[in-house]
Amino acid sequence: MIEHLELTPAERVLLVSEPDAALVVELAGRLERGVVVGLGAPEEIAPLRRATRHLVNVMFQPGAPEEIPWRDGFFSVVVDLRGDWTDPAAAAREVARVLAPGGRAYLAHVGPGPLIEAGLVALPAEGDLLVFEKPW
Repeated sequence: MIEHLELTPAERVLLVSEPDAALVVELAGRLERGVVVGLGAPEEIAPLRRATRHLVNVMFQPGAPEEIPWRDGFFSVVVDLRGDWTDPAAAAREVARVLAPGGRAYLAHVGPGPLIEAGLVALPAEGDLLVFEKPW
């Protein structure tokens, strides 16, 4: 799925749901000067931390899409391949908050309504992923 992501080597990527380790390794390899941050429940991210400990540009943080523990506008790309948000409106607001102007969100299994209400603009889909951009 991530072959559709338009990534430059310096992107700051937030993975809103726990991906498998192979995806994290692939993303980290594509981001020579960037970083990959993954969110999830502590018991879910612990095995991912172990599996990716050799990667210098990857970190995992306990957290949920509805309360992303990061500063405003930090990430240039947000990815969620699961889309199992308990509060879609709150998660959409958080994704919009941490996304930098001009940044993109690639999301699976998420309806566009809350993201548009949060101020993101829908772009043409990339494969199975909905794509949104934060306006400048």
